[in-house]
Amino acid sequence: MKKTLLILLLLSPLFAMAKFYEGQVTLADGSVKAGFINIIGSDTKIKFKSGEDADTEKIKIEDIKELYIINGSKIEFVSLYLADLHPTKGYIASKKKYLVRIHRKGKINLVSYYMDVAPIGPTPRYTARHFYFQKQGADTARFIYTSQKNLENEDYHVRAQKTIEKVAAKQFEEECPDMIANLNSDAFKEKGLPYLIELYEQYCGK
Repeated sequence: MKKTLLILLLLSPLFAMAKFYEGQVTLADGSVKAGFINIIGSDTKIKFKSGEDADTEKIKIEDIKELYIINGSKIEFVSLYLADLHPTKGYIASKKKYLVRIHRKGKINLVSYYMDVAPIGPTPRYTARHFYFQKQGADTARFIYTSQKNLENEDYHVRAQKTIEKVAAKQFEEECPDMIANLNSDAFKEKGLPYLIELYEQYCGK
């Protein structure tokens, strides 16, 4: 599956423009850069300016720990490896890091990344938002769900719920069997993906 930063991210018509937003970048070495950030146009680098009229520099995503931009509200991103679920081999992590948006924080974070999907058969290639869970402090996030909903839609309800419950079991059952044993399908239907975070907070990582 080819991952293309459509960039993303994320997510509103404003992001369709190659625009700099006020924000802050924390690098992998712990140093911090405050200024103006453009995350559009590349899945390997961002553009950064220390001031509105300053020269532009490019920062590799692999050199970034996290960043945020201000676009009406604070929008946070983190640089992670992404592990997709192979039908026979389990989770396989990417060889490079991607800049993903953080939606919910907790003992596990819900993050997402937009990428092209090349389906089997006559269906044309389409863009989808892929959701992942990242454990606190981990440099890899593991796949949980793909959504084709509107890019601006912050609805975390899922289709094919029984399938997603099986994916959740693959991701969490060995580490935290109580979480999966207590998964309530009706509550999952009502709350969507944040419900899995609630379960993890309650039963895991104590």
